Amino acid sequence: MIKKKSTRYVSFLSICLLLALFLVACQLSEAPAASTETAPVREEPVTGPAKPPMDEGEPGGSADEAAAKPEGPEESVEDGEPDGPEVLALDLDMTGGQLLRPGEGREITALVELAGSGTANISWEASAGNISGEGLTVTYTAPPLAGGYTITALANRGEVRATLDVEVAAGERFSIVVIPDTQNMIRQSGNTMVDQMLSWVAASAANLDTAFVTHVGDVVSHASRSAEWQRAVDAFSHLAGRLPYSVTFGNHEYETHSDMDSSIEGYLANFGPARYESYPWYGGSDATGKNHYQIFEAGGREFLHLALEWEVPGDVSDPATAMGWARQVLEAHEGLPTIITTHAYLWDKPGYEGHSLEVYGPSYTGRETGSNTGQEIFRSLVEPYPQVFMVLGGHFHRGSLTKGTLGEYHQVSRNLAGQPVFEMLSNYQSHPGSGNGWLRIIEFAEGGGEDGLDRISVYTYSPVLDEYQVDWNSHFHFDLDFEERWSGAYV
Repeated sequence: MIKKKSTRYVSFLSICLLLALFLVACQLSEAPAASTETAPVREEPVTGPAKPPMDEGEPGGSADEAAAKPEGPEESVEDGEPDGPEVLALDLDMTGGQLLRPGEGREITALVELAGSGTANISWEASAGNISGEGLTVTYTAPPLAGGYTITALANRGEVRATLDVEVAAGERFSIVVIPDTQNMIRQSGNTMVDQMLSWVAASAANLDTAFVTHVGDVVSHASRSAEWQRAVDAFSHLAGRLPYSVTFGNHEYETHSDMDSSIEGYLANFGPARYESYPWYGGSDATGKNHYQIFEAGGREFLHLALEWEVPGDVSDPATAMGWARQVLEAHEGLPTIITTHAYLWDKPGYEGHSLEVYGPSYTGRETGSNTGQEIFRSLVEPYPQVFMVLGGHFHRGSLTKGTLGEYHQVSRNLAGQPVFEMLSNYQSHPGSGNGWLRIIEFAEGGGEDGLDRISVYTYSPVLDEYQVDWNSHFHFDLDFEERWSGAYV
């Protein structure tokens, strides 16, 4: 009896176990498939060598993470915008020059050379101030504090960049504009470059605070041709009643160019004393009508300007000559800082750059003319008179275009008092396009220089091309103390 009861008990347990296994199998077959995700794992401190720093030029993330990102256009590191075509070269140009007032706005354009077609993706930065807009042209607004600042344009994820240094001057600022020899442009019927130049000078006067405009001479090529004079008069009519100006007498203003015995009636009829007599800034002329002086106001001061003929003839001791007349004007206005414009002063003769050492009047005229070289003008009329702080000229074009010396030269001479005299040659008649409308802008900015000094900045610009020349001989500056140079120049 006992043995039979035990056998039944074992059979009952076996049945229960089979039933339990059956129920477990059913539950497993109804459960969802297991997830492939892994549970977060807490990172342990790295005990091995540190990971090499990421190359700053590469996007963040590992190679696996980069592979897992969806395909699509790449993004720029700087601004998140899609990259454009590859930029091979990048340069910057600021409208109106790189000297600004606090809060003043100027347009900046990125000049790019591309490897392919399309529009370059440019991002902008400024060390101070504000940049508004996007693309190739933006507007930079200067900060309220005077100083030097840098604007940067970046392309190709920052691999290509260009910078532009600007000066913000808190003090007074004004400009004078220098028109170089225009003869080769004015002689061509239908050539409107000179008209475009003078139209731009008038239109930009408020922006540049232009105080005076001076032409260095050779306004025409053939003084016997009335059509050339008419084109010149029409061009300068843009300045009439707006700006004080002067047109210096050059060797091409003689009816037979460079012959000092030939007629000057064309010049007298169009740019002689009668043209200016009604203006309060006009001081007068010598007996010949070829030499003039003007007094203009700028930066809270009065300035004297002398326009002296080609190879200024005579001796300073003889008031009947051009040199003697000029000396009288200087001595009658010894309290005024003075700029002289004379047609032939500095030259660009290779190896002899500086004050010109030759005269040509006698050989063209066939007699002694009393002509003075640039060196003689400096020694007789500039060096002894401390009030003369700047001399401007044209005429010469013997240098090299490829070297940036054709028709351009500048230097700082010293007068007898040891003070600087800033001297410049500008003549673009032998440049492509017979001059292509190139002119000079000379900006005077109080506090615009280094170490608290003031600054004279020189820019070479073409309104015809809307371009600046930026080589060493076309864009430069001089730092000085205006008050010290001007107020003490005649003591």
